[in-house]
Amino acid sequence: MFTQEAIDQFCVAKAVVWTSYRTRAKYLGVLTRFAAVYPEGPETPGPIESFLAGLQLAPQSLHTYYRVLRTFYGWYSRRHDTIDPFLMIQAPSAQRPRPRILSLEELQQLLSLPDHPPPAPLLLNVFADTGIRVGEAASLHRDNITPDSLIVTGKTGAREVPCSPDICDDLRTHTGRIFPYLASSLTHMVQRAFRRAGFSGAKVGPHTLRHTFATLWGGSDADLQAILGHRAPEMTLWYRQFRIERAKRDHARYSPRNRIREVAPLTLFAA
Repeated sequence: MFTQEAIDQFCVAKAVVWTSYRTRAKYLGVLTRFAAVYPEGPETPGPIESFLAGLQLAPQSLHTYYRVLRTFYGWYSRRHDTIDPFLMIQAPSAQRPRPRILSLEELQQLLSLPDHPPPAPLLLNVFADTGIRVGEAASLHRDNITPDSLIVTGKTGAREVPCSPDICDDLRTHTGRIFPYLASSLTHMVQRAFRRAGFSGAKVGPHTLRHTFATLWGGSDADLQAILGHRAPEMTLWYRQFRIERAKRDHARYSPRNRIREVAPLTLFAA
């Protein structure tokens, strides 16, 4: 296969299915580096494994290269009816670092600080209330606001996200784009807000609020997956970190032993 021609076709195909510009840029960066080594793309596992082994990257970055190439070859094999060499390539191990999650008290500390300049207060509340991505916030338009939801366009296309009516009322006072900034500028705005609120050390930003929303969400995982715009439930579970408080609450409700006690008293620990 001719790598650069296939890469061009792949990027067009991803644009058609609403893959974000940021994700497509990541794909292109990895694949361009791959094409520089193999102008004619290899169709067997050996050269691909040699390429990955020679990158000398941190485990998480190496896993990113693996995922991009796996996605590319999977698309190519379906498009051209060829054997996918990644069926015979083992994924490199990579322990994804767990992101910082705010407690309810920390979230209140961030949102209630009076020193945030506009539009940071509204932006922070949108992230905390909906869990949307920073790119989705950057493209949010007045026409996308209903009395109790937002219509956002992200990696998986357009979806409707519930939003508190008081926030929607504030958003509907704007015209045109709600936050007329680049996604990178919104990220820096949120990072500065975290610093003003006294958060330092661990990396924080819009995705911190997205992970916090997912972890503190008290409803069903199916609804959460739809709200976050995830294709796979595994991704939602990654965002929804283990919380002992939630586990204790669910344990009290769903433990088989406790459910038996609801039906009939148990005589326990008899002498």
